[in-house]
Parts: sequence; structure tokens; C-alpha cells
Amino acid sequence: MLVMLDKATSHITVPVPNKRNARNETALHLVCKPSLNVPPSAQDRRLACAHLILQWKGGFSAVSGNIEQADLKALDMHGNIVLHLSAGSGLDRVVELLVSHGAPLFLENSERLTPCDVAMRANFHDITLFLESRMVFAITMKQCTKLMKNKVL
Repeated sequence: MLVMLDKATSHITVPVPNKRNARNETALHLVCKPSLNVPPSAQDRRLACAHLILQWKGGFSAVSGNIEQADLKALDMHGNIVLHLSAGSGLDRVVELLVSHGAPLFLENSERLTPCDVAMRANFHDITLFLESRMVFAITMKQCTKLMKNKVL
């Protein structure tokens, strides 16, 4: 019976959020991508989709030694992570969600812009202030000591 069930379900594939399309985008990149003339309710739907993707837990990865999760460091063909896209799209609640899940704040895209720079360029000042404050408080005491030794601070 188990063999029959295994054969019957062997063609079913489990969706994996880290799969890439031709532009090297994951499902989370597509959720955070900029769109023109989108109603406010679309932000709620994008937030719900991002939340579902971030809750996803896959199988055990022998490579990393951890349970697979959505990759917040995945780069698209322009070097953008999902935080770059959501910051440039004005998706403030998605930005907050990504940051709370550990999205990298200091990663630069191919234009050498951080997500904060992208938000500022797109005139999303609330997102810019939020990301700036997170960047300031992301520096740990160890990093601060190192910067002081190098006389950067």
C-alpha cells in the first residue's frame, strides 16, 4: 500500500520559495517587485504573501546543516535582495517584516545602493528613516570597539 501511495504521489512537487526564474528572482522577489498604480489593498495582499513565504520551512539541508527557509540574501539579476525591492516599492509593512526576519540591511546591489538608498531615491522617506534607524542600531558593541580602534569613530 505504501509503495502504491509513493508511486501515486511521486509526480507531485512541493513548491519551494527559493526556486529561481530566468531573471534569478525568487517568489519573494516577485511579491516585493514594484508595480504601477496599485491600490492600497494590494499592499495587504503582498504582506500576507510575504508572511506565508517567510513561514515556510523545508527539509533538512545537508549543505548548510539547517532546515531550509526562504533566502533573504538571494540576489536577482540586478543584485537586489527582496529588501531593495520592497523599499523601492514603498511596501513599508513588508520592509518591517523582512527586517524583523533578519534581512541584510547593508547589502549593496549592482548600483552600489543599500535598501535604504533605494527607498531614499524613490522618495519613501518613512521607509528611509526606518531603515536608517535599524542600520544605526545594528552595529554591535564589538563592531563599535573595532571601529574605535581603527579611529573611524
